[in-house]
Amino acid sequence: MKSVIVCSVKGGVGKSLIAASLGIELSKRMPTVLIDADIDSFNLSEILKVEEDIKVSRDSIEIAGIADNLDFFSMGLIAKGKSVSMKTLQYVNILQDVLRRGRFNVNLKESVLVFDVPAGFSDIHRELIKMQVETLVGAVVVTQPASYNDAVRCINNLKFFGVPVIAVVENMAYFQCSQCGKKYYIFGEPTCVELAKEIDARYYQVPLSDNIRTAVELGLAEIPDELYFVSDIADEVALLEPATESILSKIGKKARKVVRENIAKAVIAALKKINTEFDLKQWVDKGYGGGVIQITITDEDKEVASLCFKLDKQKAKVVIVRSAKKVDVNVIATLDALAKIARKEITAEDAFLMGEITVFGEGAAIGSLDFLTNIWSKIADEVYAKLSPIARFII
Repeated sequence: MKSVIVCSVKGGVGKSLIAASLGIELSKRMPTVLIDADIDSFNLSEILKVEEDIKVSRDSIEIAGIADNLDFFSMGLIAKGKSVSMKTLQYVNILQDVLRRGRFNVNLKESVLVFDVPAGFSDIHRELIKMQVETLVGAVVVTQPASYNDAVRCINNLKFFGVPVIAVVENMAYFQCSQCGKKYYIFGEPTCVELAKEIDARYYQVPLSDNIRTAVELGLAEIPDELYFVSDIADEVALLEPATESILSKIGKKARKVVRENIAKAVIAALKKINTEFDLKQWVDKGYGGGVIQITITDEDKEVASLCFKLDKQKAKVVIVRSAKKVDVNVIATLDALAKIARKEITAEDAFLMGEITVFGEGAAIGSLDFLTNIWSKIADEVYAKLSPIARFII
């Protein structure tokens, strides 16, 4: 089994159209399951004109078979026009439940899963990527000329989580007059061709076309000529295989265990260095200090170290707090984030913006960001120093 995601940062760029077309084309090559992962804003069932009910029982979920070699799941077939708004955990649990208990018409183990994921890039996307970590072969990014910066953010987000981009599709790129053949760039000149070259991804343009509208009205019974390239993407996806666990990866797991055992000492050492290497008076002058900050480091969603400290206003020094009845600010970071910061691949601020470092506490999420990210950079360096050279390469 393998999977591919179709994504965009901005809504309304034709993401679901490309996902539906890719699912149809892939089904001509191998067993395919098209999953509308946009649970609270589903419209794949409308594009494909699928109206049948999905039967859900305690033991199974009946998956719709909408064509030869093509199965389909959408919350729209359950909600039937009702509004849906769910928390991330519930959102992901539904999709996991579908894969575990679904009664598929195709052989799931031999299938490719095509996920039409929600627009944007929130914790939902993080969980969906994590859910597919062993099967994901890549992503198709859909954008339009007026959304260049959104496309850049989408690609950077995928890169952050190690997801390769297979293709960049620039929809609504132009309108071509049927009488004179002249192209009109209604939303501006296409902007993403160079961006696709930089990441060695395929690049395609989709025009504004009445043929596409007609094809959607007919449930994509035939893929319109304007989407010819979907066949090329399907060919590539059919050949791709998910990465298997390497010997280096296995060594990396052992390296993580060593780091976990020494990480608390590394954090304490880092805090001591902060007192000698940072001018903490500047932070006191800015109003920080006095409150207790708890730092927690996690790995694979498990806590591996936790420590409390505060910035002493009188001495302008970081002081470790052995026991705290009240914690004013709670900062949580992943071991992966610390490794990336130490390797200078990202900054602590990048990790915060991508949710790899989270900050809780009144006025803390933004107000103390500069102070906390400076501290985290030092902690990252110290933790990374505990890794052997090969472990640094792996993690």
